[in-house]
Amino acid sequence: MGSIGNKFKENFTGKKITIDSLLSLIEKNGGAKGLDLSGKDLSGLILTPKALTQIRKKRKLKKQPVWQMKNGGINLDGINLSWAVLTRTDLSDSSLRNADLRGAKLEHVDFIDADLSNAFLWDANLDSAVLDGATLQGANIFGARFVDSTICKENIGDSVIQESPEYSLRDEMRMAPERNRFWQASKIYRHLKATFDGNGLYENASWAYRRARKMEKHLAIYHMTEAWKTKQWGKAATNFRKIVSDSFVEILSDYGESPRHVLFSIIFLWVGFAVMYGLLSGVIDSSIAVVTHNPIDLLAFSLGTMTTVDAVGLSANNILVMRFLMPLETLFGIALTGLFGYVLGNRINRI
Repeated sequence: MGSIGNKFKENFTGKKITIDSLLSLIEKNGGAKGLDLSGKDLSGLILTPKALTQIRKKRKLKKQPVWQMKNGGINLDGINLSWAVLTRTDLSDSSLRNADLRGAKLEHVDFIDADLSNAFLWDANLDSAVLDGATLQGANIFGARFVDSTICKENIGDSVIQESPEYSLRDEMRMAPERNRFWQASKIYRHLKATFDGNGLYENASWAYRRARKMEKHLAIYHMTEAWKTKQWGKAATNFRKIVSDSFVEILSDYGESPRHVLFSIIFLWVGFAVMYGLLSGVIDSSIAVVTHNPIDLLAFSLGTMTTVDAVGLSANNILVMRFLMPLETLFGIALTGLFGYVLGNRINRI
């Protein structure tokens, strides 16, 4: 997905950080928050609750150390591990809340039941990372890679942080105005969709696709507003058309992902035309040759028109408006029925 081209210069000296030196650094700092290990090599470290408890027993530490959580996992809240190498490190049950993991190499890392909420994972590489039970809610995952990882929707929650109106980039980071939170969110969701599809998580992929489309609609609203301010009428019109079409598709079928939406549209079409036929006195009860306003008759006539099957005992009143309304209902009915079949088939194929 790519970022803005960060000009970070790593301070990795070539010396690998051991578990003992890591814990010592955290102790000297009074905790992990603010500790700068950017660019350092922490690859392959086993930082599981079992390993840390053994170290604690070996040191005969009765009081809980600053580097250990109550659940036994390592406490790395607020640490700076930007561009650090943590390949194949075991961080099961760890806490990395608000940690800076920008550009970090996190391939094959075990994050089982880890807490990465509000972590900064911009451009981090989590290929083949194990994220079962991990929490990524509030984390900034723009540009992060998750190829062959076990990431799923449950890790992320209902939405990414970019959807929050309070979202903003860090002071030292700059992006063009058009690459706003909606643009970032759409890129994240598109990337997640591809990852979920590759992992066979089709429901998750459907969710990510719908979120991406909604973010793209919001982005079009932004572009239309900006174009209107600068009197770029052509650009404003183009984005307005996208907003209208996306809104229509969203209501009609939830971007082609919801058979229920389409079914509701079919029912709305059926009932809506029945109401119009009644208001226009457009249906005749053939048995008595009198206009009928009976709801059952109107619904039966509307259903027959929509399915191109004549309703038994009913006929159209010979008025001009009925000559146009009936073909329109038939046309819309055929279109919606075809759409329903397509969307339903699409969903069945993903089961």
